[in-house]
Amino acid sequence: STSRHITQGMIDLGEEGWDGASRTLSGVSQVVQGDPYELRVALPGNCPTVSQAQCDTGTITIVSMQDGWLRVRMDSPTSARIAWDLVF
Repeated sequence: STSRHITQGMIDLGEEGWDGASRTLSGVSQVVQGDPYELRVALPGNCPTVSQAQCDTGTITIVSMQDGWLRVRMDSPTSARIAWDLVF
């Protein structure tokens, strides 16, 4: 889910996919300039850790990983579609 809309990503999360071979969750999100954007990911029971978080515009920061949830924040200097990857 995301922090941007009451529908939790239906509007701003344009693409999302899992690559089991590389253990990478990736997607494209529509972000708004100056509005912190947060991804919220439910983790499976064994709670894997994120080894790498990256995006093609702005910055991405792991906010927390606890109680089976991962929170990742993205900040962008412009309104844009941002491609992101989380490697587990």
